[in-house]
Amino acid sequence: MSHLSSLRGVLRRALFFVFWLGAGAYGVRAQGVPPGEGLVADSTELRVLRHFYAATGGPAWTTRTNWLTGTTLAEAGTWAGVTVSGGDVTGLVSGNNNLQGTLPAALGQLRGLTVLECYTAPGLTGAIPRPWAAWPGCNAWSSPSPA
Repeated sequence: MSHLSSLRGVLRRALFFVFWLGAGAYGVRAQGVPPGEGLVADSTELRVLRHFYAATGGPAWTTRTNWLTGTTLAEAGTWAGVTVSGGDVTGLVSGNNNLQGTLPAALGQLRGLTVLECYTAPGLTGAIPRPWAAWPGCNAWSSPSPA
């Protein structure tokens, strides 16, 4: 009987470990994120995108097609340079678009973001925000070109 209990304990730990690995590999939605909204709540992603627009001089951008229109993340996917996939913002491409100001640290809240391109943007100032130092999901990062 004790051998069976021991085996059950080992199996329980093994299943927990497999679950833990799977959660790390595929990401676990943040607490309070409504079902169907990806890793981050749509309202948070929309707020971050609007903050990016304001912080980088959005009204003066060369291309700002559809920016700030609509109220859903699906509609934000129609904004120039924004890619939405799997319920999250996955790409933000604003190269050669007259960006001015500082990249907001709030961009770090876009946990699904894998591409951020802000090349040819001599008007961007400041350092890369500290939370991005260990940004595990980002596969492509283009910084402003030197002035």
